[in-house]
Amino acid sequence: MMINEKVSKFYKNPLDRERFIEALKKTGKVSNFEIEVTTNKGREKNIVISASRDGENITGMAMDVTKKKVAESEREEIIKDLEQSKSAVLNMLSDLDKSHRNLESAYKNLKETELVKDEFLQNVTHELRTPITAMLTTIRLLKDELKDDKLSKLLELNERSTWRLNRIVGSILDFASIERGSMKLRVQIINVEAEINEAVNNIRGMAKDRGITLSSKLPEKDIPVIGDSDAIQMILGNLLNNAIKFNESGGSVTITARQKDGFVEVSISDTGIGIPVAEAEKIFDTFYQIDGKTTRSYPGTGIGLSITKRLVEMQGGTISLKSGVGKGSIFSFTIPIFES
Repeated sequence: MMINEKVSKFYKNPLDRERFIEALKKTGKVSNFEIEVTTNKGREKNIVISASRDGENITGMAMDVTKKKVAESEREEIIKDLEQSKSAVLNMLSDLDKSHRNLESAYKNLKETELVKDEFLQNVTHELRTPITAMLTTIRLLKDELKDDKLSKLLELNERSTWRLNRIVGSILDFASIERGSMKLRVQIINVEAEINEAVNNIRGMAKDRGITLSSKLPEKDIPVIGDSDAIQMILGNLLNNAIKFNESGGSVTITARQKDGFVEVSISDTGIGIPVAEAEKIFDTFYQIDGKTTRSYPGTGIGLSITKRLVEMQGGTISLKSGVGKGSIFSFTIPIFES
């Protein structure tokens, strides 16, 4: 293509032309000399010139490398971004490593604190158990000796309060054992009906004192299950105790058992105050109690249901709740059936 224009017109930077001519005069030859030019249409281009001089004649070739320069520029930007990303990732990894070390240190401190807490709980609860046992023994001896009705009623009141304190201490010990993973279950084949009858007999006195009717509906044929007898007694005891405690005089508590999908489902229903639907999912959380008014009216530690849930799950079962305010509650848990 022939362009009838002065070449100097196209140079974007006039100094480029001077450097080009100086290099050509000096060596008589220029290779890959890069300049920026502006076309007749005002577009900016990157041009590479190679030329040689023969006397007064100059022979040369110009090549448009604009697209190549744009690609190189974009590549450099990508590399720059990648370097920045790499730096950011390295900083993040460094922060994560630091956080990991901090977490390890915090976890170690926490475990040390947990050990101290467990040891403290063990010592305190064992120290409490000793005078409680002495108090219960003394109360039983006094009841055998004293015939005065008024004093006997006072002794019965003291005995119930002491047993309640004993249960609280036992719950704290059980909770500590479960938390540190030291509670071991003795899994064996168990007679469900016998376990339920034992639990009902153990709680019958409390129900009678509160004016609560206890009843059970069990299968005609017993279904053997796999579980720990002591753990099942603890589960039944906690659920029956709550069913009576959160009930009113004249109310009732019913315990049923049925076969369901490879499990025996045991349900304890009551006609008590019930539990708000919004609270149902939280009721098994450790130390959770519904509200201050309920806590004052029906005092407790807030760990009984948490222990109950843990014990059910440790035996491969599940526990659930159906309730509503003023509609009573139904707690149901499952135990795996023994397959011979």
